Amino acid sequence: MSHYREFYTSPVIRFIAVMSLLGALLTCLHFDGYVTILALFFGALVYAFAEYVVHRYLLHEFPKLVTDKL
Repeated sequence: MSHYREFYTSPVIRFIAVMSLLGALLTCLHFDGYVTILALFFGALVYAFAEYVVHRYLLHEFPKLVTDKL
Protein backbone atom coordinates (compact mmCIF):
# COMPACT_ATOMS: atom_id res chain seq x y z
CA MET A 1 0.00 0.00 0.00
CA SER A 2 2.88 2.39 0.61
CA HIS A 3 3.78 2.30 -3.09
CA TYR A 4 0.42 3.81 -3.95
CA ARG A 5 0.82 6.50 -1.31
CA GLU A 6 4.31 7.30 -2.56
CA PHE A 7 3.08 7.50 -6.15
CA TYR A 8 0.05 9.71 -5.51
CA THR A 9 1.84 12.09 -3.16
CA SER A 10 4.57 12.82 -5.69
CA PRO A 11 4.44 16.47 -6.82
CA VAL A 12 5.20 15.45 -10.41
CA ILE A 13 2.29 12.99 -10.52
CA ARG A 14 -0.05 15.56 -9.02
CA PHE A 15 1.07 18.18 -11.57
CA ILE A 16 0.52 15.78 -14.48
CA ALA A 17 -2.90 14.79 -13.12
CA VAL A 18 -4.00 18.43 -12.78
CA MET A 19 -2.71 19.30 -16.26
CA SER A 20 -4.49 16.25 -17.72
CA LEU A 21 -7.78 17.25 -16.12
CA LEU A 22 -7.36 20.81 -17.31
CA GLY A 23 -6.59 19.60 -20.82
CA ALA A 24 -9.64 17.34 -20.84
CA LEU A 25 -11.84 20.20 -19.64
CA LEU A 26 -10.52 22.60 -22.27
CA THR A 27 -10.91 19.93 -24.96
CA CYS A 28 -14.57 19.48 -24.03
CA LEU A 29 -15.21 23.22 -23.94
CA HIS A 30 -13.55 23.94 -27.29
CA PHE A 31 -14.37 20.76 -29.23
CA ASP A 32 -14.16 21.37 -32.99
CA GLY A 33 -14.86 17.99 -34.55
CA TYR A 34 -12.12 16.38 -36.61
CA VAL A 35 -9.62 19.15 -35.88
CA THR A 36 -9.76 18.38 -32.16
CA ILE A 37 -9.53 14.63 -32.73
CA LEU A 38 -6.48 15.08 -35.00
CA ALA A 39 -4.85 17.43 -32.49
CA LEU A 40 -5.37 14.88 -29.70
CA PHE A 41 -3.93 12.10 -31.87
CA PHE A 42 -0.82 14.08 -32.85
CA GLY A 43 -0.42 15.32 -29.29
CA ALA A 44 -0.40 11.72 -28.08
CA LEU A 45 2.24 10.83 -30.69
CA VAL A 46 4.46 13.76 -29.70
CA TYR A 47 4.07 12.90 -26.02
CA ALA A 48 4.96 9.25 -26.63
CA PHE A 49 8.03 10.21 -28.66
CA ALA A 50 9.20 12.76 -26.08
CA GLU A 51 8.69 10.24 -23.27
CA TYR A 52 10.75 7.67 -25.16
CA VAL A 53 13.59 10.13 -25.84
CA VAL A 54 13.73 11.31 -22.24
CA HIS A 55 13.81 7.80 -20.82
CA ARG A 56 16.11 6.35 -23.45
CA TYR A 57 18.75 9.05 -23.62
CA LEU A 58 18.48 11.27 -20.56
CA LEU A 59 17.75 8.68 -17.91
CA HIS A 60 19.72 5.70 -19.22
CA GLU A 61 22.46 6.80 -21.62
CA PHE A 62 23.43 10.15 -20.15
CA PRO A 63 24.39 8.78 -16.70
CA LYS A 64 26.53 6.12 -18.43
CA LEU A 65 28.34 8.82 -20.39
CA VAL A 66 28.96 10.87 -17.27
CA THR A 67 30.26 7.96 -15.22
CA ASP A 68 32.45 6.71 -18.09
CA LYS A 69 34.19 10.09 -18.31
CA LEU A 70 35.01 10.08 -14.60
